[in-house]
Amino acid sequence: MIDWLYSKITVVIVVFILIAFFLGFFKWHTNNIAMEELQNISDEVAGQIDFITSIDGETQITVTFDDMGEGVRIPTTISNKPYTLNITTDLIFAEWKGAAVASPLTFPDGEGDKLHFWHPEKNIYTRAEVEGLDNGIFWNEFESGYDFVIERKLLEVSAFNDYHTFVYLASELPE
Repeated sequence: MIDWLYSKITVVIVVFILIAFFLGFFKWHTNNIAMEELQNISDEVAGQIDFITSIDGETQITVTFDDMGEGVRIPTTISNKPYTLNITTDLIFAEWKGAAVASPLTFPDGEGDKLHFWHPEKNIYTRAEVEGLDNGIFWNEFESGYDFVIERKLLEVSAFNDYHTFVYLASELPE
């Protein structure tokens, strides 16, 4: 009788261990798929910034989190959870549920390129104005769902004409 009860308890324990193993495996697999999607989003945004930076002309694109929007479309959520994009002057960090991935910016146009995280409202600036607008802004954070703009614009800065790349919230655009 005790042997019979002991064998049933052993079977129940083995079943619970197998269930826990399979649930853990599926969760691990789901997280791996989500991290791969996060890396793809980070790579896509980095590629778009590098592409815009390589253009010797004025252009802009909107990165939208809507399947119906225009411009570059990226997912609003990963596994139904929002994520954050942090764009620095040389990296894109994508964060989701405490995990992060990064994609480097290559700036194919040359070493003089620098990202600006403000909306250029005019075409002529002094060096001091540009430095003042750049001062203390080393990155820009975008929550999924908030569209942003990548813009390449010709500016005259202290009598020198050069193309500059800007990344800012689409809501900063005049209507």
